[in-house]
Amino acid sequence: MVANDFKLLPMDVPWIKQDQKNIDKAMATIQRVNLWLSTCQ
Repeated sequence: MVANDFKLLPMDVPWIKQDQKNIDKAMATIQRVNLWLSTCQ
């Protein structure tokens, strides 16, 4: 799927919201891990 296809989709479809939630959770986890790694050194 190319980026242009996304412009054709309505931005309120549920799977995009779900993806965003997962991305936010992943980012928070990565930040926690980075913090943990930096305190361990």
